[in-house]
Amino acid sequence: MMGTFSLIVIAFVIFLIPTILFLLTLQNTLKRVCKKNRMIEPGQVWLNLIPLFNIVWQFIMINRIADSLKN
Repeated sequence: MMGTFSLIVIAFVIFLIPTILFLLTLQNTLKRVCKKNRMIEPGQVWLNLIPLFNIVWQFIMINRIADSLKN
């Protein structure tokens, strides 16, 4: 029984690490954009860690990041 739980925890961590690195990259990208050109604050990328909310938020966030970079 404990072996199954350990496998689930390991799988979760393996999934979480690339997600955190990706969000950190997005945050650093937004930090490099001038404040007046930002359509979203860098810290708001972490809202993607909220289950179910991230399904909608990721589309909003990507569009705002694209607009920020375009500006």
